[in-house]
This record gives sequence, structure tokens and C-alpha cells, in this order.
Amino acid sequence: MTNQGRSVVRRTEAEPSLDVTDHGSARIVSPLADVLETSDAYLVMLDMPGVAKDGISVTMEGESLTVRGSTETVQKEETELVFSEIRSGTYLRQFTLGRDVDRENIDATYEQGVLTVRLSKMESVKPREIVVR
Repeated sequence: MTNQGRSVVRRTEAEPSLDVTDHGSARIVSPLADVLETSDAYLVMLDMPGVAKDGISVTMEGESLTVRGSTETVQKEETELVFSEIRSGTYLRQFTLGRDVDRENIDATYEQGVLTVRLSKMESVKPREIVVR
């Protein structure tokens, strides 16, 4: 993804807007994401319904931001699944960050099924007012 010709956050590989793949018995879901920009940060919002807050992992390594989480099926023991559209499995999404992200100042919050990762901008790229003399 780019903003006015500069790199903000990029996907690590070409992927459709929603990607579900089966890896053996594991089901990998690439959650949908929005990236917003404020004057001092980027907000990466990922749709991860059904994931428990303590089951989410956000890691930063080099230029790669990785988000993981998992959810279980909603089927009860004494029931038979007749129809299913609710996605279950492991959420996994990776982004390559631009140079203007302060890697030491990243926060994450999770509310109502949406994970928001706040990526602060480096001080050198934040808008500032220049005093005219």
C-alpha cells in the first residue's frame, strides 16, 4: 500500500482481499485489514472475529510486522453441522513496514473483534511548524 508515492505498509506477498488456505489439518485465514494515517501514526486495523484477546500475537522482526491468532469452530458436542460460513482456524497476516515507522513505539488493542495496531511515525517525518524569523 502506498500513500502519495511513498511506502507505508506493504503486503509481503500478493494475496486476495480474503484468503483461506488449508495446510494439512490447519486452516489459515488472512484477515481483512485497513490502514489509516494520522499526523503521528499509522493504524493497521484487522478484522479477527472470534479470537480471544490473549490468543493474539503481534511480532515485529526487521521490517516485518506479523499478526497471529486462532479461533475454534462454534459446533457443540451434541450437534451436527448442517451449514457453515463462519470462518475458523488460524489468522495470519504479515506486512512489510516503511522506513518512517518507529519500530520501538508500536501498540496494539483489541476490541469487538478488531485488532488495531498503532505504528508511530519517526519524529523526523512528523509534521512540524517552522518559525519564520
